[in-house]
Amino acid sequence: MDLSDSCIEPLTVLRAFIEKKIVIAEIYDLVAGRVSEMMLQSYASHVNAMCKNILLSFLVKYPMTPAITQKSVNFLIKNMEYTYEEGRATVYEVVKIITRSFPDTVLAFFGEILFVSLLVNLINE
Repeated sequence: MDLSDSCIEPLTVLRAFIEKKIVIAEIYDLVAGRVSEMMLQSYASHVNAMCKNILLSFLVKYPMTPAITQKSVNFLIKNMEYTYEEGRATVYEVVKIITRSFPDTVLAFFGEILFVSLLVNLINE
């Protein structure tokens, strides 16, 4: 059994918690830490996809403060310069989806920095 296969069940449970908006403090740290790292670093495409979907659900549906949203946006901006192309492509895809899904009030606050960072990194790509 591949180590990445052992991640599927816990990730499935985590996604269910997020989808049902079951607020547990550790979910914030888990998504911002390990899940986001796995999204960029896992060699298994199904794990990358699952982590990306968890992060998207978290950003769009889960209750959070502006500070947590800022931390998540900063993570995305920082990783637009990720070493490996696959990781950068995943970040670009997440940014594309959240810009379509974030409420207008959130986009008004974070949109400019996201778009400028995206533009700068795509020019350098």
